[in-house]
Amino acid sequence: MQFEAPSHAPTGGGSINPVDLYAEFRSGKIPAIAAKSVEVDDSIGFVYWDKNEKCRKKIQSATFWVVGVFAQVSGSVKVSEKEYNNYGSNLVKDTRTDIISVYDRDTNPKKEVTRGLYRDVKAFLQSAGRYEGVGYKKTLICYDGKSEQVMSIIISQKMEAAMIKAIAAVSNSKPEKINLLSLDDISSEIWGLDFTGELEKVNTESKPYDGKGDMFFAPVFTAGVIRAGGKYNDLFTTVSQLQDTMSAYVQNSQQYLSNGKTEEKQFSYDGFEQPTAPTAPAYTPPPMPTVERGFDFDSTNDLPF
Repeated sequence: MQFEAPSHAPTGGGSINPVDLYAEFRSGKIPAIAAKSVEVDDSIGFVYWDKNEKCRKKIQSATFWVVGVFAQVSGSVKVSEKEYNNYGSNLVKDTRTDIISVYDRDTNPKKEVTRGLYRDVKAFLQSAGRYEGVGYKKTLICYDGKSEQVMSIIISQKMEAAMIKAIAAVSNSKPEKINLLSLDDISSEIWGLDFTGELEKVNTESKPYDGKGDMFFAPVFTAGVIRAGGKYNDLFTTVSQLQDTMSAYVQNSQQYLSNGKTEEKQFSYDGFEQPTAPTAPAYTPPPMPTVERGFDFDSTNDLPF
């Protein structure tokens, strides 16, 4: 009898983390005197660490289909000229009710430094005096149809502003009303953010750069949705299943933490830089146009990426 390869080992109790690679968006920081002549190099844009080739690579283009947006704690504390202590936490969906476990990523096994709700963890990090540079951030878990990989991307301030700008444009919404943590709230729709590699110059507040002060680069997105039963139903099914898998993984970490257990295997996540904590009120996006209106792509292509 000939068997087929299993999808995973029957380890029991846990859930599968579907993430294939961890990335971040690097916006750079260019002084005004050099802003006009600066050219984009491989240090700017979406980058990730290739574990196989042991080098940092750049994502030239992608369509990021939203599996979910979560909050976590992460960051690094400089302890010497060449040494940093790195910290991370589990992912959570609701900072008001979900338990967060912050751990030292450099210890083996990973050592937990604090645990609690958002308000408790925030108070600890601020009062301890040893965790400057460690804080809350949002993380986008997404599926790239081009590479067929699931990505975890830290949402920096410049990336967040670009995402909100694109979503507001296609939904005729006010940017301040959009809460990225609600992007996957409607089960019959899946959001996509198309990135062609285009970057724009912005200032500290993510407004178009006017030649004053430091300049940064921000990604340019085109946003839209696909729906169940539509032209891209197979893609919808794939991302929808990933949403269920990721949701189960995050919920499993909550159950694990609620039971008082601290084994790292249930909540090991990577992190990069610190944005502001999510404070926007919950927001449910209104009905969106179909992807044919949300994206501008060659009609000869089978998929919008």
